[in-house]
Amino acid sequence: MVAVSVLAIVIALAVPSFTGLINSNRLASGVNEMVAAVQTARIEAVRQGRRVAVCRSTDNATCSAGGAWQSWITIIDSSGNGAFGVGDTVLRISSVEAPVEVTVGNTITDNGNSIVFRPDGLAYDVNDALLVGAVTVCIPTDQPQRNQRVLNVAAGSRVSTSQANGGGACP
Repeated sequence: MVAVSVLAIVIALAVPSFTGLINSNRLASGVNEMVAAVQTARIEAVRQGRRVAVCRSTDNATCSAGGAWQSWITIIDSSGNGAFGVGDTVLRISSVEAPVEVTVGNTITDNGNSIVFRPDGLAYDVNDALLVGAVTVCIPTDQPQRNQRVLNVAAGSRVSTSQANGGGACP
């Protein structure tokens, strides 16, 4: 009986720690998937000499406007028309599962809800300035306290990640 009581106490102490660890791994996996998509887009834009985008998608074949980024694609503008849709080549399909949420900053939303790399390997915003934007991967919980992973795109191509404390909430 004493052994069962001790085991119950140990389990009660260990479970919250595992929850934080599991959530931290989910966040790392989500942001790593986004980094891989962005890096693939940049490399393929240079290699193929075409525009390549990372964009939100609901059908895994075309870019979609607005909404959450639970699923996204890396797509080549095969037609060369500047639009990403039917007939273009999908390079990569990515997604995250609940409770992970992905949101993008205003500069990416204003940019057609996508990160588009040109053949020079740089991403530009709607004003033809080098893109500076952020993608936040988040779990609405306080376990771990730093419940957000932020992917930053700076100077049109520099990608970095950081952790942030969202106070248990997502943006």
